[in-house]
Amino acid sequence: MNNNKGSMYEVHISLAIIKIFLTCLMAFYIFSHLAGQTVFRKGVTLNDVLSAKGRINVDLPIIAATPRDPLPVYHLEDDLTPEERMKTKIYMWAFQIAEQYSIEPSLILAVAQKESHYQPDVNGSGAIGLMQIIPSCHVERISRLGITDIWDPYSNLLIGADLIAELLCKYKDPGLALMCYNMGEGKALYKYSNNGYSGYVHEVLRIKDEIERSELYGTYSHQTKVASSESRDS
Repeated sequence: MNNNKGSMYEVHISLAIIKIFLTCLMAFYIFSHLAGQTVFRKGVTLNDVLSAKGRINVDLPIIAATPRDPLPVYHLEDDLTPEERMKTKIYMWAFQIAEQYSIEPSLILAVAQKESHYQPDVNGSGAIGLMQIIPSCHVERISRLGITDIWDPYSNLLIGADLIAELLCKYKDPGLALMCYNMGEGKALYKYSNNGYSGYVHEVLRIKDEIERSELYGTYSHQTKVASSESRDS
């Protein structure tokens, strides 16, 4: 009698396992079939989430791996601290780079402030410099830009700006581009489809607005407009 009960128990267990397996198989089939049809916000599909990593479908300008010479003529006061002088240079470079990529300098600066507080020697868990670049994730980008020293502040800023420009071209949404910059495209697209923008996005956009109202930013913005006007007139 006990043997019969044991046999029946084993049969029920086997049938349950088979049922679970078939259910999982069916769910996988439905998921795979509908993957390309599932549309997230702003036309982002599930296929975008699954294939985002490593995808580069935009043509970016060729940017010099060193800053233009001479730099913009904002006077570097002798009484500035080393940190203030570095910040002033970063503003110069951001305006130079942003002009070539046709993006807002304040967006580059906001990311630099959020990532490193304009400290070029920051090294956090393998992420390096002003824009917290992870070298292994940007081997092709670093080679394309002709960069030989990722610790160099201008070069580091350029790598980050190049990535921002790529993401803006790809997704046409500054908030989503910032999320991808912060957490990678696959994870960012999934999170965006369910919860919208992350706290990182809101913080960077807040910093961006603050930068645009600063005196230093206003100085370079005015110089850029004057230089552009003189270039058109000549």
